[in-house]
Amino acid sequence: MKKLLEVAGSVCLLMALCLTAGCATPVPEPGPTAAGENQRGNEQDNTRDIVPLPEELQDIADQARNAAVGYGEELGNEWGDRHTELVSSEKREAFEGFNAMRKALQELSAKIEGSRVYAMYPSGDPENVPFHITVDGYPDPADAAPYGKELSWDTEMAQAWMGEAVSYNTAYEKDDDYFISAFAPIYNSDGDVVAILGVDVPAPKAADYPEFVS
Repeated sequence: MKKLLEVAGSVCLLMALCLTAGCATPVPEPGPTAAGENQRGNEQDNTRDIVPLPEELQDIADQARNAAVGYGEELGNEWGDRHTELVSSEKREAFEGFNAMRKALQELSAKIEGSRVYAMYPSGDPENVPFHITVDGYPDPADAAPYGKELSWDTEMAQAWMGEAVSYNTAYEKDDDYFISAFAPIYNSDGDVVAILGVDVPAPKAADYPEFVS
């Protein structure tokens, strides 16, 4: 019994010394992994703000995207080669063959009633500068956008320039008409992206969804 009391006294003494010296078990601090997980969690929360298009608008967006892809393939690499010559010539509408290029886009515009097909090229670095229209296939040339008309930079345009066909997740309104736009790359004979093709498809149903009109 005496020995047991001595051992217990020693243990108590050691605990007292440890507490006095600040030897309490430290609380683990969050490491890099925990911080990274929190950050990813926040990013996932942000994506919840992206609301998908209503089904009837998504159908139109898909139609526009599929049209942009199909039209780009229909134009073919030869049209892409001509576009490269157009841009490098700096002659704009005075470029030989410009009218033929525009006619090709006008014929594509006529495939979907009320749609508009046009080609664009970046003003510089496609990741942060506006694109401008090079050839507008609007049915009436008098109302077509002139060569060089600048458009606001959008992620979707840059994506198309990188080779991905995309459509907007919003519609736009012009003169009480509604449209959804899509973009697809145009390639030359070497397989390089030399322009992007824009297709605006009528979306009258967008009038019922003002929250999806930009």
